[in-house]
Amino acid sequence: MTKKLTKGSNIVLPTRITELAVGLSWEAPGVGFDLDAWTFMISGGRVPSDEHFVFFNNTASPCGTVCVSEDNQQGGSEDEDDEVVTVQLADVPAMIDRIVFIVNIHEGRQKGQNFSQLDNAAIRLYDRSQPGGSQELARYNLATGDVATETSLIFGELYRHQTGWKFRAIAQGSNSGPAMLAREFGVDVADPDPVAPAAPLAQANSVHKLPPTPAINISKGNIDLDKPGESATIAVTPEMEFSLYWAKKNKDLGLILLVTHKDGRKHSYDWRNLSDSLGEVTHHGDRVCGGRNLREYATLRFRRDTNIAAVAIVAYSELSNGSGSFRAMGAHAVIDDGSGTRVTVDLNKGGTFSYHTVIATIIVNSNGSLRVNRVSRFSAVGSENRPEIDQYGNLSMNTGPVVFK
Repeated sequence: MTKKLTKGSNIVLPTRITELAVGLSWEAPGVGFDLDAWTFMISGGRVPSDEHFVFFNNTASPCGTVCVSEDNQQGGSEDEDDEVVTVQLADVPAMIDRIVFIVNIHEGRQKGQNFSQLDNAAIRLYDRSQPGGSQELARYNLATGDVATETSLIFGELYRHQTGWKFRAIAQGSNSGPAMLAREFGVDVADPDPVAPAAPLAQANSVHKLPPTPAINISKGNIDLDKPGESATIAVTPEMEFSLYWAKKNKDLGLILLVTHKDGRKHSYDWRNLSDSLGEVTHHGDRVCGGRNLREYATLRFRRDTNIAAVAIVAYSELSNGSGSFRAMGAHAVIDDGSGTRVTVDLNKGGTFSYHTVIATIIVNSNGSLRVNRVSRFSAVGSENRPEIDQYGNLSMNTGPVVFK
């Protein structure tokens, strides 16, 4: 029998449950309402790392015990889950003492949207470890008066109790904004207008030193990385496109993807080497002129057991001595997940006498998400040696093989 919860009440979860599903549902008054399930894995009052914040740009925790379903941008009804968080209770690391479930109205403050405008908002728990996988254990229907003009809602939390788990219905609203709310749990969220550039990536000769971790990006849809040190975390999809665009119609740039594997193996994909043997990387060939909608691009189809650790998006110019090679070229890279998220990384206007520039790096996180980092680094004047990237994401300029086109 389903236990009906009220604000502040709780339920002891049966110890037999090894896999728990937490379903979230709502009804919006019209189009344009986009609600998201956010989950924070808490240890001692804060997340152990940014990757323990599970949401649409980071769909699984590092340990794989917490996963969120595909982003639902419309909502449905009280009879169906609009987004589902799955928790492998038996395998949650011992250091995690709480798992907090939040529903956030995406861009709610900007659009004037809040929870008082929603109908039939509910959270329900059901047992997925038994045959059938749908035995409902508890449900909390958000009642009139529980929230008002808030744009974020702490719906409930799982917390350890003796040797098992309990769930508490909280219904605590917030108008502090999603970035501030995430910071309250210890997540390093990207500032939309940073006051200072982040430190540059470490050089590759420090192979045991990881680059500084950029802040989590909670944007969705079109994400523009146009400031120094900016980054975005996005989910891996079955087929992703990495593109290079440039504005000058009579100029020729070349896309180079530098791919480094977890075991240190390095490969370069460009107009000469178009694909790998596993079918993960496909470069779609050379384009000799630029333009608004023209591009040179590659497709990445990450295998479930991928060994890829890091990727660098490099633009190459064959102009004599690099003269004017990147200045005013209007070059930028786009990472498109094919599911509605596009990350655009702009290139600054330096590199007058450079043959290569690293526009962005992509780090494959342990949970399978990708961290896209804006870099914009140029090779030394006159050097035709391409850059290199190691498995930790460290860059070294002017150390790779000489490139001619």
